[in-house]
Amino acid sequence: MWGARATLALASVSTVLGVGLGVVVGMIGAFYRGLVDELLMRIMDALMALPALLLAMLLLTTVGADPVYVVLGIAIVFMPRSARVVRGVALGLAAAEFIEAARVRGERGPYILFREMLPNAWGPITVEVTIRFAYAILLATSLGFLGLGAQPPAPDWGLMINEALPFLSQAPWLAILPAVAISSAVVGANLVGDGLREALALRQSGELP
Repeated sequence: MWGARATLALASVSTVLGVGLGVVVGMIGAFYRGLVDELLMRIMDALMALPALLLAMLLLTTVGADPVYVVLGIAIVFMPRSARVVRGVALGLAAAEFIEAARVRGERGPYILFREMLPNAWGPITVEVTIRFAYAILLATSLGFLGLGAQPPAPDWGLMINEALPFLSQAPWLAILPAVAISSAVVGANLVGDGLREALALRQSGELP
């Protein structure tokens, strides 16, 4: 459990930051459309072109493995994926009657984005957070295993597995227990995400109040 502190802290902060940035980018692109949307989405596509772990490794080998940079690296990896999801939701909301009414009233863009559209997108955003949190755990532990995440003496599941490798034949449980903890955390986060997704689908279909 002690090893969960660093891993879950990194995963939590980086998920909130990454999804938060993705929400801002996705909603701005969907609302303003045209050149703004095209430019933002091409930047997101460029970031998504590289595998998540490789992009995080490139960022951290450039700036160092400080916990702040680890959080920023994971957040940058997640930002384009979240931006794409939120953009799709926001495009549907942009054509809604209450958005048109806000435009007719003369409300400014920031007001419409954050007071009208954002509250109606909380459901999909919450699901996105739980899904990204599971990926963040895997990414944080992978970076820790490679020596680019939490540094000794900080406890970290990935780092614990790395340090247990020389003793794998004599004490395999030193690597097995952190691996089980990682798997349990990821499965738990995915189950929560699946449950929220199903509840959101039922609510949108009118089967839930």
